[in-house]
Amino acid sequence: MPNREKWADFVRVATVRLECAQRGSHLEAYAQFQCPYQCGVCVQLLEANVKNNKSTECCKHLMKCSGVASDGRTAHSDPRVAAARQASSEAKVHMKLAKRGRVEGQASAVDTSVSLAEELAQKDTRLRAYESNEQRLVIRNDELAGRVHSLEAQMTEMNLEMRRMREEAWERDARDRHRDECDQHRDAQLKALSKAMGLSIPPVPSLQELVDKAAALTKAAAVQAAFNGVAPDDSRARAERSRLRREVEEKQRVIDQLHSQLEAQRAGPAGAPEPSSQRTVLLQMSKQFHPDKAHCKGYDKATCEAVMQAVNGLRYGAVH
Repeated sequence: MPNREKWADFVRVATVRLECAQRGSHLEAYAQFQCPYQCGVCVQLLEANVKNNKSTECCKHLMKCSGVASDGRTAHSDPRVAAARQASSEAKVHMKLAKRGRVEGQASAVDTSVSLAEELAQKDTRLRAYESNEQRLVIRNDELAGRVHSLEAQMTEMNLEMRRMREEAWERDARDRHRDECDQHRDAQLKALSKAMGLSIPPVPSLQELVDKAAALTKAAAVQAAFNGVAPDDSRARAERSRLRREVEEKQRVIDQLHSQLEAQRAGPAGAPEPSSQRTVLLQMSKQFHPDKAHCKGYDKATCEAVMQAVNGLRYGAVH
């Protein structure tokens, strides 16, 4: 914050060119300042010396100005020269008394003048100290304002960072919840498949156990196909064939249901990535029960196709 000019009330009213006293007929530019006490006398000084000599010339003018401002203030009571004018007035009184012989001696008048001059110097020193303190306070105020602005900027950055962290935490929680739901849904499907295959749960069996059970069911289907040629009068063989057919149909129904659920899951949001061990087991099941190899391993082709549908549902449902 810039300091307020001490003599700003002396307003420049004109700039004229006059003969310079030091250079004879040479014309120089003079600036004229109007007295704030409306005395009708302008303070006049060289344009080149305005910056350095304005305060001196204005002070000299106020020391002898007798004007009165529009608000009733007088030049004599101006705080900038009041002390100096009072001291000068008192000094003049004592000088007149000394000249007229109304004091005991010239030394007493000189001492009084010296004391008044010292008092004036002390007042001037205090005034300069006040101005210096005011300047330091202004500088300190500017520094504090800068610090407040910096703290406000830091608080704004911290608020933005906290908001970003909260959004990241919400997104992370949503991903965790979605992954947990997918894991629960997959476990439920594995439990249903295990229950349909006759495995004991809990715990949920591994994929290798499911592969072994599916192989056993495939072999049972092959045995059923072999029993198709038994004579009609063999009631035990027919009963066994019917039982195996019902079991295979039930397993096929469960596999179809599981496949439908996996298709629905695959159509929804993506789940967690399939572990490498599960991918390996599913690949082994695909190789073992591929319909093109059913005649080599003695499996029924329809059963192999049903198992491959369930395996593909597990693979692509987990991946996608």
